Amino acid sequence: MSSRDARRSTRLERTCRRPAVASGPVIGRLLAILYGSSAIIGLAANGIHLAQSGDGDVWRLAGNLLVLALAPLFLRMRRVVPWVVNVATTVGAGLVTLAVLLTQSGPGAASVAILYLLVTLPTFYLYPRSVAWSHSIAVGVLALVTLYAHGSFDAPSVVRGVGVGVALAVVIGWLVRAGDLAERDFTSGLTNRRGFERRAQAFLQGYDGSSRAALVVIDLDGLDSVNERRGSDYGDDLILRLGRAWTAVLPDGALLARHGGDEFTLMVDDISPEGLEAILAKMRAATPELTFTAGVAWCAAGETLTMLMLRADGAIFQAKRRGYGQTVAAVGASTVRSGSDIRDALARGEFVLHYQPVVDLTTGTVDKAEALVRWVQPGGRTVPPDEFIHLAEQTGAMLELGDWVVATACRTAATWPTTVDGRPVAVSVNASGTELQDPSYAGRVLRHVADAGLTPDRLMIELVESNYSLSSRSVRENLMSLTDAGVRLAIDDFGTGYSSLSRLDQLRVDILKIDRSFVRALTGPDQPMPVVTAILAMADALRIEVVAEGIETAEQADWLRSRGCTHGQGYFYSRPVPELGPAELALVGS
Repeated sequence: MSSRDARRSTRLERTCRRPAVASGPVIGRLLAILYGSSAIIGLAANGIHLAQSGDGDVWRLAGNLLVLALAPLFLRMRRVVPWVVNVATTVGAGLVTLAVLLTQSGPGAASVAILYLLVTLPTFYLYPRSVAWSHSIAVGVLALVTLYAHGSFDAPSVVRGVGVGVALAVVIGWLVRAGDLAERDFTSGLTNRRGFERRAQAFLQGYDGSSRAALVVIDLDGLDSVNERRGSDYGDDLILRLGRAWTAVLPDGALLARHGGDEFTLMVDDISPEGLEAILAKMRAATPELTFTAGVAWCAAGETLTMLMLRADGAIFQAKRRGYGQTVAAVGASTVRSGSDIRDALARGEFVLHYQPVVDLTTGTVDKAEALVRWVQPGGRTVPPDEFIHLAEQTGAMLELGDWVVATACRTAATWPTTVDGRPVAVSVNASGTELQDPSYAGRVLRHVADAGLTPDRLMIELVESNYSLSSRSVRENLMSLTDAGVRLAIDDFGTGYSSLSRLDQLRVDILKIDRSFVRALTGPDQPMPVVTAILAMADALRIEVVAEGIETAEQADWLRSRGCTHGQGYFYSRPVPELGPAELALVGS
């Protein structure tokens, strides 16, 4: 092990509060099995004694039946409750001690004393190593005193028996810790992805919806920049301090895990939306060096962890579109379960495109429109994009869906009338990271353009910064092929990412789309908006067209026009419409 790994291992031991394998359902099942099996063993022994001698111990029989009846109650444990294990351990040790003292024969007392081992087992699953050993030593001392006080054993026999028990406790403790290390993140000391998935799945299997529970996916904002500026060792230490700080403000029973890199997950049971908001606010306040973006998915009875994670991932995707440091809650449990659902709906023709006009702020005419996909199920229910876009990307169905969107948008754009001054209207489509990674993407797009009879400059590909990486060869080659053919590129949600300026140097960008979060903040004609002003000045210097998204008032349109913004789109002009004919062009342009 390197010195760096050794430091990480040491830090891990300091930060472990309890083994990662510990969870409410696991502890509950463990206690139910231990108490139930002890009672069954006692009943069996009592029955054999009754059959052999004709004399049964009524009090012992009643006690075993009572323990057997109470054992299933532990199965209702959904969260780790330390006092329950404390009471169970104390009561269990007391019952074993009483049974040993009431057993007259030496062999009988020795057989009962074996149950001391079962009393110590739960502590290794719940407590840090030092606390678990304190419990074990206390039970061992109690066993020594009890067996010696029984009078049937000499000192060497008592020491030998208890010593074997201690040796078994050492093995149990080592096995528990080995399992813990397999489910522990070495940098942060938190549960890792494997441990989170096991415990979250166990929770969801028993979740009946009687209380509100939430899964939160958390992405740190700017961790890569910290590592570049100050080094990875500093970044690792920051992750460690962050894990400690967040754990300190979480309620008992909350499950916090690090999935790797800058991604964390949090599962909280019995929490209200206001309570969860307060927890996230405390977490943000506890780590002032870094902000984070969060996506929240509220649990639904019968929902799988995969679907819950997809909804939370979709929410964080929407949060990043609004800007870093945001929190967005996902819609309710989706009826869309797999990529096959999306492919089947595509085959049935349930997807349609709506088009939102983009207006030239100087002339008031429409010269382009953005294609937006909609899923209309039989019966008229419209499935929100949040419910299927991210799932399509995760399952690979986005390749088929995206291909259909480009082909349909190109065919539709070919039928649009020209603007009032005779110019053709262009169409824009969004490209996902999954599509850009496909080496055949550019070729398929250009084929659809040619089949529709469009000139390439009438198609615009919109790129969301968080969806692609220029370090990928496939992404670079696809974008280069498209721009070489004349297709125009736009960066969507500009101003919300960290790498916007560096990407402008690498891409032949034609259009910047200012994120709607900036436009929403415009409320007065003389309001200073330094970020928007800087974007407009930079675009003017680089001769790049600018589209402002989310324009909802005439005041916002006037402000943007007076500062040199060339184009805009939003509900002030038009909502997305199924068709873009002469009437729509006249309505928007008026």
